[in-house]
Amino acid sequence: MSLMFIEIITYIIFVYTLCVLFVFIKPNMFFLIIFFCACLLGSWLILIDCRMKLLDNIIFKFFILVIFSTLCTLIYLLIHENWSNLLCKLFILVLPVLFYFMVKTVENVFDCDKYHVFTTPIRFIEIIFDFLSNLNDKLGTFVKN
Repeated sequence: MSLMFIEIITYIIFVYTLCVLFVFIKPNMFFLIIFFCACLLGSWLILIDCRMKLLDNIIFKFFILVIFSTLCTLIYLLIHENWSNLLCKLFILVLPVLFYFMVKTVENVFDCDKYHVFTTPIRFIEIIFDFLSNLNDKLGTFVKN
């Protein structure tokens, strides 16, 4: 099974899981802020290791991600409030395709590796293990001295 096929299936499951949550979880200000922050943090982590020089500018990167996170939050509200509408159901139906093209556009525009977004959770786990390993090495050196 090719990585592209697994990527597409994963995105379909991810998007439809979010849509189910969007329909059944009633938005309130607290939850919207948590969701917005989760989108912002997740997007920030996804853009780590992309090579577009503009991403080195923290203000630019933050601005782009605030716009994206706001859009995600608005989509959540839109789906929750209109999910019984036929137009909204059609939007939900094509959302995985739109998400896939958005991911591929991000990978191209921000000069990321192929499957960069898809492999982000693995890279994040590697970052945590590297941090813990370095911390363990430093603590081990400290204890020996």
